[in-house]
Amino acid sequence: MDEDERWAAIEDAPFNPRTGARQWTPDGAKRVVGQRVDRPVTVDEKVQAVADLNQGRRGRRPGRHRPAEAAGGHRTRHPSRKGPGRR
Repeated sequence: MDEDERWAAIEDAPFNPRTGARQWTPDGAKRVVGQRVDRPVTVDEKVQAVADLNQGRRGRRPGRHRPAEAAGGHRTRHPSRKGPGRR
């Protein structure tokens, strides 16, 4: 890509549907070069974002996604509730 092509790409900013104007945003620039965006808008971007989230969860046991400390600490019964077999 020569210098004229680079300047043409810079001057041809993508359309921003939020503002209704052609302007560069971080996500607009990432879309142009094919990187993952921070705020997905299209169906394909949203599907990729969900796939990326699920990628980190592979290999975990069901129901054990967070340690007890992150989930709110150790859970105990309320003193007014009696356990099974207690009166």
